[in-house]
Amino acid sequence: PFVIKPSLGYGRRGVLLDATSENDLARSMAAWPDPHYLLQRRIVPRWLMGLPAYFRVYHVFGSVWLSWWNCFTDRYRAVTPAEEEQFGLAPLREIVAKIAALTGMKFFSSEIALTESNELVVIDYVNDQCHLLTQTASPKMGVPDELVAAIARRLVEGAEALIRKP
Repeated sequence: PFVIKPSLGYGRRGVLLDATSENDLARSMAAWPDPHYLLQRRIVPRWLMGLPAYFRVYHVFGSVWLSWWNCFTDRYRAVTPAEEEQFGLAPLREIVAKIAALTGMKFFSSEIALTESNELVVIDYVNDQCHLLTQTASPKMGVPDELVAAIARRLVEGAEALIRKP
């Protein structure tokens, strides 16, 4: 099995997680016409603490926030400093820093999974339309309010720095 993603899609439109043949590409194209598609091997995340080891990592003007993202239920939870250390998640920060350097982007998120073989795999490397619906607004699929607030503060600081830059 493999995954099909439209290059300019969002909200899972046209994404097929269970593709097995060329026929599935036609199915994806019918759901979301796009000039380019990404075909990826299907990644199955390792389970930690009863949850999939799947992360949404936010990069905002050099600051990085890690969150658990359950790819099966869409639920978010901030990664605690103790969890980052316990599970060796510091490389997530390094990965998004490299993506930022390669793309020149100041604000994006990446989806990264930890597999059973302890391999970190970047699933969706640049989400330039970051999901920032708060948990207050949507308890089932929202991002923790304090994380959204921190990202908003950093966006304002970054924008202010750009405005004041000579």
